[in-house]
Amino acid sequence: MDETIEIGEEIRVAMGIVVKSSEILLVKRSHREADLLWQFPGGKIKTLESPENAAVREVYEETGVRCTARKMIGFRKPHPSTGASVYYVVCDYVSGHTIIKDTSEIERVKWVRTRDLSAYMPHKLFPGVLKYLTT
Repeated sequence: MDETIEIGEEIRVAMGIVVKSSEILLVKRSHREADLLWQFPGGKIKTLESPENAAVREVYEETGVRCTARKMIGFRKPHPSTGASVYYVVCDYVSGHTIIKDTSEIERVKWVRTRDLSAYMPHKLFPGVLKYLTT
């Protein structure tokens, strides 16, 4: 049985903001989601799953990187491109090399310097994420 949100219900997504030194983990989707191509790893929150646990799970499932959730730094409803309710969770890198674990969803995985994020993101970063990354 699929534990993700049913059609017609609110779509809830957790994004993992994985920090390693001065770099942030990004994934390039195989298929665009609206005008998003590069984004933080993440995905749908399963029934009864916390945003923090979903972010950690999705980061590993998509990239092979193990991380721990530090704290939730923001919530956006709706996301301007996807309409989903998005939870942003800062995660600390633990281990693993970047690999594409889900080739049906992910085309590339890349560590990007914080100062270079704007070259990968089509919109301004969510204020909570921007504030976290610049302080």
